[in-house]
Amino acid sequence: MRRFIFSISVLFISAYCFSQQNLPSRIFGDIPNPNSAALYQIQVGAYSSTQNAAVVSNQLKSGGLNPVSENHQHLTRVLIKGIPSAEVTSRLERIKRLGFNEVIIRENKAQAGGYAAPEIRNIPAPQSGYSSSDAIYVSEYGNVKIRKPDGTEIDISFPLAYPPERPARVTHPERPAKARPEREETVIQRPQETNFLCREWKVVNCTNEEFIGDVYNFSFEGALLVTKKDGSSSTGLWRWCNDKYEEWEYTHHNWQSYGRVRNNTLNRDSLVFTSPHYYASVEGYSSADLDDVYELVPVR
Repeated sequence: MRRFIFSISVLFISAYCFSQQNLPSRIFGDIPNPNSAALYQIQVGAYSSTQNAAVVSNQLKSGGLNPVSENHQHLTRVLIKGIPSAEVTSRLERIKRLGFNEVIIRENKAQAGGYAAPEIRNIPAPQSGYSSSDAIYVSEYGNVKIRKPDGTEIDISFPLAYPPERPARVTHPERPAKARPEREETVIQRPQETNFLCREWKVVNCTNEEFIGDVYNFSFEGALLVTKKDGSSSTGLWRWCNDKYEEWEYTHHNWQSYGRVRNNTLNRDSLVFTSPHYYASVEGYSSADLDDVYELVPVR
């Protein structure tokens, strides 16, 4: 019996560890209770460059996801919205398989001052206190707006998430609700090397002259955009090899095959790296042993 219990425990722990490995390594916000009735959104990235945001959106679409872009201050967010709580984990696993390791989970909220899915419904029951001429607007986010013929309005909002016994909040015209403070943005602390690398760089010197003039654009979320001097471009992904931040891996084949680069110099003003290149036909990591040395300077 003890052996049986021990075997079950080991199997449970192994399954739990395996499931955690399938999720992005850095998740800001809580994975919701799968029984919750609320909808959620996953932010995969926020970019100062709309081009980078488009690259990430295309990468997510290639994995069967439906991202949307949203302007926020000077950034373009890439989000996956309207996710039922029971499907959040599976979406995270798909995002992980696409090479993204840093996400933010938020509950979907109604837009301020708007009713996302208005419906007008009549209430025929006379005992309800409202007549059939009253207009009632119902939002998909749990907001009800009742507009009477004389122009007076009553706003009712209620949470869709569990527990269901939470009381509704009713706002009468004579008692306006206090404005809620906006939720503060999650501040993500990143290594200095990541802050140095994630910008736009131009190749000014290389042992292979073919690559001089190319522009590399690294995003914090792991997207890589390479623009050739003839104007053509290719998209890919990148990631640090370990927490020493001396080497990074890159792929143009969704990690089915990938190469590794060693940084010789990385600071605010200079990036020098050695790339042996890799074989796209070889599954996993490979090295072509070319050892081209690139010297790059920041574009901005």
